[in-house]
Amino acid sequence: MIYLIAIIPISLFFRGVVHIFIDDTQKLPLPKIFRGTARSKIIDLFFYILFPTLSIYLASIIGDRTLFIIYVFLVGIFIALGLIDWYSYRLPDLLHFMATILIFTLIVLDEIVFMDSIIGLFIASLVGLLIKVVSESILKKPAFGMGDVKLMGVIGMITGIENFLLVFLCGTMMALVYSTSALIFKKMKWYSRIPIGSFLCLAVVVFLYINAAMLVNE
Repeated sequence: MIYLIAIIPISLFFRGVVHIFIDDTQKLPLPKIFRGTARSKIIDLFFYILFPTLSIYLASIIGDRTLFIIYVFLVGIFIALGLIDWYSYRLPDLLHFMATILIFTLIVLDEIVFMDSIIGLFIASLVGLLIKVVSESILKKPAFGMGDVKLMGVIGMITGIENFLLVFLCGTMMALVYSTSALIFKKMKWYSRIPIGSFLCLAVVVFLYINAAMLVNE
């Protein structure tokens, strides 16, 4: 029961964060549940149905309350980042900072090895910077922003270097499949910008659930 009580305010919190950053406004109240634009309804679908369902599943596999809360917040952060990037091509530093604090908490709890996390942060950030420089030199316009670089650094911290490569490849493959399908069905132009951060966030959410399941089996 304590898990269900915790999930409700967390869902409301992330729904509000997404609306504030996407709408670029501090005005309240936020849109009513499942009302307003199609975008608002999709956001509500994530935070009133999908996120609580995923959180309940986490509760079923993680017995420790502290770990459960940390994992739920991490999942919420990456879902929020994915939605914000999808709709506005922004990846707020606030959410990166929150994720970093939670990752250091996992390090203190000995759930993540400190050196693996630091090396993952360094290598992932370096890869992100390299992609940014190369893509901008080829396309002659911003294609991979600093928000994406920071996101990759955070992902590297939570996954470590070996798992980061797997998460990064999964995210880029999903982005490639999406962009190819969109081009075939003429839903986008070849020069259209792709919110790669959204696909990386999806990949890391999958990683978090796999990692949580592995904790149970240890």
